[in-house]
Amino acid sequence: MSGSGILKVWGYGQQHQHDPEEKLAWRKISSSLKLDGEKYEVSVSWKNELPSLPSSRRLAERRLQSTEQKLAKYTSVAQVFQEVIDNYLDKSYLRE
Repeated sequence: MSGSGILKVWGYGQQHQHDPEEKLAWRKISSSLKLDGEKYEVSVSWKNELPSLPSSRRLAERRLQSTEQKLAKYTSVAQVFQEVIDNYLDKSYLRE
């Protein structure tokens, strides 16, 4: 069954007025619909390509400063923290 055939099976285009969002979703579905051997693959129609996210650098830097201050204040915690980091480095979970 072709991509347009499967869309008809799903009922697209039959006695229903589609709003602009539905039309956009169906365009995404119909343009991405593929038969991969024995199953169909289709993109997620409601997912935008790239979300617009605000920068979080300032927040991350403040968290780092706060963590460094706490570790300087509580040396026993800093020692345990350093042991965990060293362990991660040894296991190659982290890189310097």
